[in-house]
Amino acid sequence: MFFWLSILIFIGTYILIMTEKIHRTVAVILGSTLVMAIGVISQEEAIKSVDFNTIWLLIGMMIIVG
Repeated sequence: MFFWLSILIFIGTYILIMTEKIHRTVAVILGSTLVMAIGVISQEEAIKSVDFNTIWLLIGMMIIVG
């Protein structure tokens, strides 16, 4: 059941991003909060799944480009 619910949340978030009804950052935060609220993934698991090396690489590239 959680699988289909998470797929629906993903599709809904994607539609919000495509239609630009709300800002994409708000859409992503809303979708991720909803996934954690219904119990698909815990907050600890969500934090563990973030690849901070990639985040730092992107931040470095944005600083160089800027």
